[in-house]
Amino acid sequence: MQNLVAYNNSAPAGGGGVVLWQGVHAPDIQGWNGGMCGTVCPAGTVHVGDADQTDSMVCTPCAPGTFKSAGLGPCSACPAGSYSAAGASSCAACPDGSSSPPHSTDALNCSCSPGYTGPAGGPCAACGAGTYKATMGPEPCLPCPAG
Repeated sequence: MQNLVAYNNSAPAGGGGVVLWQGVHAPDIQGWNGGMCGTVCPAGTVHVGDADQTDSMVCTPCAPGTFKSAGLGPCSACPAGSYSAAGASSCAACPDGSSSPPHSTDALNCSCSPGYTGPAGGPCAACGAGTYKATMGPEPCLPCPAG
């Protein structure tokens, strides 16, 4: 079904506009004077428009390290332990045994966790019996001290 949006240009200050989206009627979702203009962007994209919020809005991909599911609203940062490329509708999880900082943009941002070793982006393998690794990153596991 096509995204349909009604624009009420005569709405009072503070809202009152109406949005029709795939047959769903929702009063003044954005709280603009006049309501929402344009169409609802698909997943992985967000509205970008001119400063006076007229109907010259377009959908643009979310930036790398962010995502957006379908509907209205901004793109959100990927949480720690995940990453995304531009235009993502969700974030991909880092490989097992690794993590990344929030807002990561690539699997190479995933570093092996303490107790695991391997290259950036994985795969990460658990340290073997009698070895350890106390830091994040690609460092090798070290032999445990005697005792």
